[in-house]
Amino acid sequence: MLTECPHCFTVVHPRADGSCPACQLNTRDAQGVNPDRTTVTIGEQSQLPDLCCECGLPARRTVRVRASKPVDGDVPAGRTQSQVASTHSIVSLLLGPLGALVDKLVNGSPSDWNNFWVSIVQCDECATRGAPTPLRADYEHFTMRFIVHRNFQRQFEKLNDSSDGRAG
Repeated sequence: MLTECPHCFTVVHPRADGSCPACQLNTRDAQGVNPDRTTVTIGEQSQLPDLCCECGLPARRTVRVRASKPVDGDVPAGRTQSQVASTHSIVSLLLGPLGALVDKLVNGSPSDWNNFWVSIVQCDECATRGAPTPLRADYEHFTMRFIVHRNFQRQFEKLNDSSDGRAG
């Protein structure tokens, strides 16, 4: 039976002894696990509660998180997707059209990339630790799965019709 590992939040078929094939910890043992943390899948059109995704306290500050990957799935050797996207933005900003042309020749055009954004609520205090990072981005359904505070997850599910995060 598929289950979400309480340690690494990966959806897995636990082994016969209950261990997670991803992190090797026991999926039946929640010792040391923060009971306030769970996951939620957020889509481009999802309704968001006025709660911080990190601490679960009231908040209205919205952060847009981008997922980006090359259309063919290949990233230039030795570089991450975010490094390539950041380089493109910086080179284009600094050198204008000439920089964008050079970057296009080296890394491919931005049209060769799949991009989408989702919004998530994060309070100012939690934002000092950085923007939320998705566990997974689903480019087919335009959704991202995040580790969130359980209060955020409960309110999110009340606001959205389906459990996959896409408002229906």
